Amino acid sequence: MPALSDGGQASAEGATCTDRARELALEAAVREGFDMSAYHESGCDLDESRQQYVVTFTSGPPTPPGGEFDVWVDVRTGRTELLRGE
Repeated sequence: MPALSDGGQASAEGATCTDRARELALEAAVREGFDMSAYHESGCDLDESRQQYVVTFTSGPPTPPGGEFDVWVDVRTGRTELLRGE
């Protein structure tokens, strides 16, 4: 069972994204300087092959170029990696 399996909602693809994964992704975004009042969560899925949750945040609408970013959250450790949109 994944370390971050503390509950959550099923995504459109059926994989579960936990509340803890969402919380860690939000903390990472704020730590990187994003004003989260301008963004909303637009997706959260489990990449089973990498054992990471992918939480996507989008600004807008309309969404400008670069107005989206992902935060990868490791299922086992909770470590985060933010990938900026282009």
